[in-house]
Order: sequence, then structure tokens, then C-alpha cells
Amino acid sequence: MDFTSFRPSPSKVHFSAYKYHVFLSFRGPDVRKSLVDHLFEALTTSGIHVFLDTERLEKGEIIGLSLEKAIESSAILIPIFSRTYADSVWCLEEVRQMWKCRSTQLIIPLFYDVDPSDVRYPQKHNGRYAEAFNRHYSKGRYDTHIIGEWKDALQHVSSLSGWSLQLFSGYCFFFISVKRSRDFLELFRHLTITVFGICRYEGKLVKRVVLDVIASINCVSRHVAKHPVGITHHVSKVKDMLDLDLNDRAITLGIWGIGGIGKTTLAKALFNQLSICFEASSFLSDVRSSAQQPGGLVQLQKQLLKDLAKVDIPVNDIDHGKSLIQFHLGSLRSLVILDDIDHRRQLDSFMLDCYGPGSRVIVTTRDKHVLNACQPQNIYKLEGLQVDEALELFSWHAFLKPHPDDPYQDLSRKIVMASHGVPLTLEVLGAELYDKKNGDNCWIEALSVLQKMTHPNIFEPLKISYDSLRPCEREIFLDIACIFIGQDIEEPTIFWAELGLDVYIALENLQSKLLIRIGDDNKVLMHDLMRDMGRAIVAAESHDHPGKRSRLWKQEDVHKVIDGEWGTKSVKYLLHTLEDEDEGDRLNTKSLASMNGLRYLCFSNTIMDGCTINLSPNLKWLKWKRCSLERMPPHWNLEHLAILDLSSRSISHGSNLQYSLKELWNDRSHRKMPRNLKILRANWCPNLQRIPTFWRQPSLLKLDLTGCSMITELPDSLGFQVQLNYLELACCSRLEKLPDCIGNLLELKHLGLSECSSLKALPDSIGFLEALTHLNLFHCHKLERLPGSITELTSLEKLVLSSCSKLNKLPDTLEDLESLRELELNHVFLNDLPYSIWYVIFTETGRTVKLSSYFACLCWSSQTAALPQFE
Repeated sequence: MDFTSFRPSPSKVHFSAYKYHVFLSFRGPDVRKSLVDHLFEALTTSGIHVFLDTERLEKGEIIGLSLEKAIESSAILIPIFSRTYADSVWCLEEVRQMWKCRSTQLIIPLFYDVDPSDVRYPQKHNGRYAEAFNRHYSKGRYDTHIIGEWKDALQHVSSLSGWSLQLFSGYCFFFISVKRSRDFLELFRHLTITVFGICRYEGKLVKRVVLDVIASINCVSRHVAKHPVGITHHVSKVKDMLDLDLNDRAITLGIWGIGGIGKTTLAKALFNQLSICFEASSFLSDVRSSAQQPGGLVQLQKQLLKDLAKVDIPVNDIDHGKSLIQFHLGSLRSLVILDDIDHRRQLDSFMLDCYGPGSRVIVTTRDKHVLNACQPQNIYKLEGLQVDEALELFSWHAFLKPHPDDPYQDLSRKIVMASHGVPLTLEVLGAELYDKKNGDNCWIEALSVLQKMTHPNIFEPLKISYDSLRPCEREIFLDIACIFIGQDIEEPTIFWAELGLDVYIALENLQSKLLIRIGDDNKVLMHDLMRDMGRAIVAAESHDHPGKRSRLWKQEDVHKVIDGEWGTKSVKYLLHTLEDEDEGDRLNTKSLASMNGLRYLCFSNTIMDGCTINLSPNLKWLKWKRCSLERMPPHWNLEHLAILDLSSRSISHGSNLQYSLKELWNDRSHRKMPRNLKILRANWCPNLQRIPTFWRQPSLLKLDLTGCSMITELPDSLGFQVQLNYLELACCSRLEKLPDCIGNLLELKHLGLSECSSLKALPDSIGFLEALTHLNLFHCHKLERLPGSITELTSLEKLVLSSCSKLNKLPDTLEDLESLRELELNHVFLNDLPYSIWYVIFTETGRTVKLSSYFACLCWSSQTAALPQFE
């Protein structure tokens, strides 16, 4: 049997719609006291909710309604085909019901002591399954049509991707390369004793099934809402309009409604419920905002292709992306959601008429006229919540329960009535009024604002929450709205702390008021209406004179201020970007001299004229992509910089840009060098030849020099930066060694050295890095050995040694790496494997050892039961 014949790929199962995670169907006498007990225990130990029929009757009765409902209420259906499975009419009915649910649930068949072909084609093999069906026919108790459906269901379900016990009893986890088979017999003897001595075959099958279920649970789904009040009936109506049983053509549906009404929430709920029904799915969020960014639509096209066709290929421009979409997606039955479209050009970019038969495209927008461009088959107008629903949603945020406190019943109902049922208004006002119950003044004021609104003007109620913020919280809110949406919160946090703001308290308060959200990926997010409100507040600082505003992010305003030399000390943030990142933009920066209040300055592909001017002494963050200078001018005041980002990227053929940066600053000639730098990033500056001496005051937290291929060494002064926790040197192809002072960096957690093709060895001092968790040495093909001190890295969780082609030996005491969870040795041909590697593999759960073509991948989940102690 082929090793991958029945290997399931995790599907997109969204468990919020189901009562149970898993339904097990099995023949009790065959597997109840063996595989089923083990599987049930492993699944439940992993926190998976399993339906197991403990009172199964084996008397031939047709499946009861309760079991039928249990199957429909389970996200993953696991039939366990054993030798006498087909003897049970009950089992056959269960598998027939499972096949009916195939479009909305995941089925993973298991084959226990039976060949899959016997299950799939019983009459051809004349085995136990054929005998069972012959008995069902001969008894005459069941309609031949029903028996035919049982056989069809068995054939279809047994053809799905699944797992057979034969996989694990017929093969070891490891494969030996034929070209490297000198030690085959000795290694096979050792593996036989070790692997088969520890794990029974059933245990391997159980672990694999649990991994697949966990992978399905942990697949990416969309967070809908903490309190999804009133969403269910909208989902039901839209599903009816989508006509999901129709597969001969693609259908487009528009969801239309005012801002804050819940279009995105509805789209997420639909995505979570429907994506399992399609071959591929993609949710493109906040298209309107992304389209305003340089190259934003191209990035969305790339994401669409990656989500649906599973191809990660360069997209040169919008037209190229359209061609790729047409080529790759025409045969796929896909679910595509385009969230917050506001222009026909955006719809044209995604080629809505090119998706395969049975596809569904859902477009959300505030502007009904935009939908005319894609001519949807249906448009669903999303209205506000009903009064009772609105009161419940408001109460969840204002009282942390589904109904108001008695003294606030009347006021709550009046506020809800005046909110027009707009969910965002209800959530924000509820969060704002939650801790204001000592008197009615705040509640009455909020009600007054709402009652003065002659139509649903969403900004007014939202501004109530903004006005209640402390000054530092308002600053951070406006910074996020204008500059930092979608960015990792780490660097803005460092920036705000350098400005003396109470960052952590402010962020916590902004989140509690629902003004921002920090996602699981640590990126700061904001509802588009919150963003629009924040930007409107900044624009109102000076309607006619953008040079008097605190933040400039619109490129027409940036050019107007710089070209007209209209800058003033009011400007604290300036963000300059280009639609075409391969084109340079020449700017007359004399106006920077008048912007002496600048805290944040971001240039992208900018060729600067007038560099004789000084930078603002208040500047904390300088970001200059593809810096056009050879070095920072010596008169520039860098003393107070906290973040210096001079990163570039590869330049496309035909670009008018060149890599210029050769030196960051000169230690001798620069008058005001950075003395409090927290982050230094100079990615992909291939002409950068040296790193200047670091100031003795330890301040640096992150240093990223990826792709600086001219750098041959690091300064010894790096050892003074004892707070450094992140050092990335990937693709520094001429870097031959690390300084011994690297051992001084006791806070270092990440050390990236992948594709440092000249690196021959690591210093022994690396063993002092007691906090190091990630060490990446991928494709260091001159690296011949690892220092013995590497086993002293007791915090190391991930070690990547793949493609280190000259590495022929591992340290003998790998077991000392007590925190190691991932070890990658792809394309590493070792003369000898230390016995300690088996200790690494077998004594801890949750460890992953990747041995690629030399061995195979072994991956055990941290949720499965612990293995016996290795001896």
C-alpha cells in the first residue's frame, strides 16, 4: 500500500456550528475494547468533544433519530471499518447518514484489520463484507434499494482520504536513503527495538488521527463576534439566496448596508459555515483600505491565488494578477468573500466572472451602485437589529449580561431605540457606559447625543467614547487610525514609550472601549469606521492647510506640503509612500526644516533634494525604504532615535532605483550618533559594508541585517548590547564568523543565520546564551561542526540545521537540550547519528524531528498521552 494512499489533509471545519467535534461509528465486538477506547481517551484528553454511543443496540434496528441528530451535530465523522462492520445494519445506516452529510462535514475513514478494497468493492473480493451483504439480501428484511444505498455509501466513504492500520504495521516511521545504506542493518535493528518496542501499531494510528483532528480544529477561521446577537437569521437568509445545491454555474451575491451595521460580521459567519462546502476558500478583508496602499490590490490578488490555487507566485501588476486568476481559478469550486468594496476597479481586479462552476462570491459594500459592476444574482440589504436584539447586545457590553440592571431598564431601552439598531454603536456605547453607573449624567448625555441625530450618523455616538479618553490615549488612538493599522504592535509600543506615554494602560483602555483590537498575530486592528472617525478628527485640525495638521498620511497632502514648503511645527507624523515601489520619487525636503516637531518620518523610495537641512531633534522613528544616500549626513541629529529602519527589498529589472547605502553613520565624523536606539533594521542593503560601533549604553533590543551581503564581521561593541533579544543575519553571505562577545547577549532569544554561506563555525561562547529559543542555521553549507557548548542552550526550542551539507556529526549529548521541540535536519547526511537523538524523539511529546529524504518526518502532538520514559 502506498504510504500516502489514505492520508487526510486537514479540512476547514468550523466548530462553532456543531455540538460535537467528532462522531465515532464502529462495530463494538471488533474494536470497542481496543482502538475505540484508546482513540476516545486520546481525543477527550486533547479537549475534543466526542460523541460515543454507549448504549448501542446490535439487533438490526434502523438508526434512531437521536443518533441521526448526533451525526448531523458533529463536525468530523469517523467510521472505523473493521472485519464485521458490515454485519451490523446499525453501522451501515450510520455510514449512509454520514454520506448524506458529506457537503458540510469532514469524514475521515479508518480501516482496522480490513483492506480498504474489501470495503470499497465487496463483491469483487468475496470477503467478509460480501458475505455480510449476501446475508442481508437473503434475509429479505430490508428493501433492496436501502441495501444498495448502504453499498454506495460504503464505496464512497471508503474512497475518501483516511488511515489504514496496515500503514503503521507494514512500515516503520523512518526511511533510509538507498544511496546511504552502509549502516542500514545496524540502524534498522536499532529502530526496530526502539520504535516497535515503545509504540503498538494502534497507538501510532491513534496519534495520527488525533493530529488530524487537532489540525482541523486549529485551522484558520474568522472570529465573528464575542456576542453574535441576531446573526443567525441573517446567515440563514443569505444561505437560501446562495442556492448552494446549484453547481452548474458560479453565483455572486452582494451584502449592502450602512457602516457599522454588521456586514463584515455576517460575512465572517458565512465564511466559517460555508468554506467546508468548497474545494477552496478565501476571505479578503477590508479591500477598500488595502486598495489605498501602494500595491495593495496586487497583494490582495496574490493572497487570493495563494488561498484558492495554493500557488505563491509573483504578481507584477494588476493586469498580470487578473491573467493569473483567470488561468488558475477557472476550474475550482471556490468560496470568495470580498469585504468592504467601494470602487468598481477593485471588483475588476478579482475577475468575478472567471471562477469555476458551483463557486460563490460574496461582496460587502456600503455603496449599492458598486454592486452594479458585478451584476450579482441577489443583493441582501442588511438592516439594523430588532429592538430586543439591540437591547441584548447593548446589555452584554454595558452590564456583561443579556439584559440591563433594573434601574437602567428605561434608559437602556431609550438608548437602544435611538441607536437605529447599529451594532457598532451599541457595542461602543455599551463599553463606554459599563463603568459609569454611579449616576445618570453620562447615560443622559449619551442619550441626548443620539436623539439629536436626524439620521444614523455613526460618528457622533463613537465620538462620545473618544472624548472620554485621556490625552495620551487620544494620541495613541489617532496614531493607530492614521499610521499603524495592521502593524505589529511591538514597535509602536516602543515608540510610544519613548514619547513618555502610558502605553500599556492606554492600550488596555482602548481595547476595553472596543476602539481597537489586538489580534492573535499581535497586529493592531481597528474597525474602518473608527479609522475614518480618527482621520476625520485629524483633518478637522485644519481643513484648508494640511501643513498645520498633526499627521500627514494622504499622499496628495504630503506632496502638497513638501512641494509647497507648507510644513509647520504642528506636523508630528509624515508618511510618504509610492504606488509603484520600483519608481523613485524626488522630493524637495527643505520644508522638513520647518517641521521641527516631527516624531515619526517615513519615506519610501525617496530621492531627497536639500539634505543639508537638519532633522527634527524630536524625531524618534525614522523609516526610509531604499535609502538614496550613501550614509546618514554627519549633521543629522540621530541622538534621540529609538527606531531606525533603512530596509529595502530586491529591485525589479528596469527600476530606476539603486542600492546606495554603504554606511549607517561614521563613528568619527557624525556629531550626534544614536545613543538610545532600540531597533535597527537594514534589511537587503547589499552595499552596506560595515556596522558602526555601538554606543556602550545598552539599549538595542532588535538588530536585523538580513541580506547585507557585503558585511564580513560584526563589531565587538555588539557585546555591550546586553538587552538585545533578536539578531537576524540571514543571507549575510560573506559573514565568516560571529564575535566571541556574542556570549554576552544573555537576553538573546532569536539568532537567525540562515544562508550565511561563508560561516564555518560558531564560537564556543554561544553556550552562554541561556535565553536563546530559536537558532536557524539553514543552508550554512560551509558549517562543518557545532560547538559542544551548544548543548548548554537549555532554553532552545527550535534548531534548524537543514541543508548544512558539510555538517557530518551532531553533539553526543542532545538530551541536554531539555526545551527542544523542533529539530530540522532536512538534506543533512550525517556519518553517524548519536543515540541521544532517539532520546530527543521519544521522551517528550510535542517534539518535531524533520529528517526529510534521509529519514521521514516524525510529529507527535503535545496533546497526546505521554510516551514511556526512554531507556
